[in-house]
Amino acid sequence: MILPLRAGDHGSRSVQFLLGIKLVAGLGSHWGQGRGPSLENKSSRNNAKICVEILLDPGNADTMGMYRKRLLIVALALFAIIAICGLGFFAIGRDSLWWKLQKLGRVPDDARPYWPYGPSGIKVWYVAESTFWWGKPLDPAAFWKGRVIWNDHSAQEAAKRRGRGYPPIPTHLTNSTLNGDNVSSLSHKDSAPSRWSFSVDSGPIIRFRGNYAEQAYWDWFSRHQPRPPDILEERQFAYAERILEMGGLAALERKEAGNLGMPPEALTDDALFWTYVMKKRQQYVVEKATAARLHASLRLDYLFERLAVGSNFVTEPLTSEQLKSANAWKISYLRRLRREEVDDAYLSAYLKAWNLSALEVFGGDQIKKIRD
Repeated sequence: MILPLRAGDHGSRSVQFLLGIKLVAGLGSHWGQGRGPSLENKSSRNNAKICVEILLDPGNADTMGMYRKRLLIVALALFAIIAICGLGFFAIGRDSLWWKLQKLGRVPDDARPYWPYGPSGIKVWYVAESTFWWGKPLDPAAFWKGRVIWNDHSAQEAAKRRGRGYPPIPTHLTNSTLNGDNVSSLSHKDSAPSRWSFSVDSGPIIRFRGNYAEQAYWDWFSRHQPRPPDILEERQFAYAERILEMGGLAALERKEAGNLGMPPEALTDDALFWTYVMKKRQQYVVEKATAARLHASLRLDYLFERLAVGSNFVTEPLTSEQLKSANAWKISYLRRLRREEVDDAYLSAYLKAWNLSALEVFGGDQIKKIRD
């Protein structure tokens, strides 16, 4: 309720100012409720007149200035409080996992994507998804510098640790069939799957970004270009296990494997046999060391229970003739690639991965650019 004032009453300017503000607020409230100003009686009309005069009176400039100064002080104080809180949160954030990942620009090498939720496991990948660099397109020239262009485990790992589902298409190459011209008309719009894209049973996934052009390019690459040694041997060992431990590999399945990019030299009976032997020898070394460390031999026993060849092939040193037989399919394969004029970078990578010399594989008169 506004008290009645007389025109000659020059009480406190602060009181007059507040009465004027209260009247304006009261009138605004009435207008907001659709009832108009509350000036039903003479006293209210007189109060309105007096308070409007007070608000418009130049003599009240000092009072208005005082309130502006107070509001300014309050605003500065609030700003200072917000700034201090912001600096505090920033200081705390600098030690956070998100900040470390943002500064690093990739997921660290010791963080494993399928490890239990923890400081070096899947949690790191989930936090990395919220960084600013996650899933940004990679520079092909920088990514492939010093690398052989193929979708091997090393390239896949490097791309995924930056949030990409595939390595970048090598568009920086000129006058090359590998520069991605065959997929240039396809969609390059990036997308990422939802966290539960597969099923609840399979659990949440890491949301790598990619596009249809990248997927189509690497699918084409796997069918028309040499396979990386690590992926080639993985697939070859899977076939070897089927034929030796589970009873054969049908001719139709061999043909299908060839259509998927597996070289025919890698699918012969001898090649599968020796691939199986060499892989089991590696497993034997690992399991033997594990058994000695843990004083338990259950896994070692399990290896021998499923072994489809004589144990001497796994536990005893191989003769020079056996090693030659184990490498025979690799030499035949590399010689065919050489006849087909496959890029020397691929041949060099195979030689290094398989610990073979160019002289041993190609002979002295055919080495040319191939170096040991």
